[in-house]
Amino acid sequence: MFTPVRHASLHSLIIRPLLHAIFSGQIPGGTHLVEQDLAAQFQVSRAPVREALREIASMGLVELRPNRGTVVLPFNPDSLLGIYHVRIALESEAARLASKAIPSTEVAACEKSCRELLNGPRDLAWSIRASKLDEEFHETVATWAGVARIAIEIRRYNQLAHLLEEEVRQIHGYRHTEQLDTINQHLAVIDALKQGNGDEAARAMREHLLHAASLSIASLFPKT
Repeated sequence: MFTPVRHASLHSLIIRPLLHAIFSGQIPGGTHLVEQDLAAQFQVSRAPVREALREIASMGLVELRPNRGTVVLPFNPDSLLGIYHVRIALESEAARLASKAIPSTEVAACEKSCRELLNGPRDLAWSIRASKLDEEFHETVATWAGVARIAIEIRRYNQLAHLLEEEVRQIHGYRHTEQLDTINQHLAVIDALKQGNGDEAARAMREHLLHAASLSIASLFPKT
């Protein structure tokens, strides 16, 4: 199922394909993950596999059961929404804190990038750039929040978000209308940052992530 990995930070390269397999349903809820079997598939020792499983467990996607191994938890709309609730808590506070610290030049650069995209042609290159800008925007806010632990946790949960977005793209491809909505939502956060309004920046970030959550749920778990 999995290809071998070769890298100093082996556990980080194991996490990504495991998460993809969980999100796609290739590894369904209730599956027992055996360290020895995974180590053989990745062609690594059990140590990086164990470390990867512990990190995935900290995200609430698998459960480490003493003397019983690791069990994949059901991935459903509630668990997906839970990921976004954590993001909302972290990133709303990051936006609030960043509003008091982010330089005006940094805010202006973010705004310029967003407005250039709004005026650009809607082609594949545009979509790829919009996706990259989304990552850069959230990283900028996390960095200027000024709290290392918040930034670390935001990056960890954004890793999940990016993998979820890849799953959505595999199903639907890039969707320009939704990407335009994202850019405009970023601009709402940026406007609050320009004003130094922490409460409004937090509110705008919350609305942005709630919208992203609803899109992800509708895409990955369509009603039948």
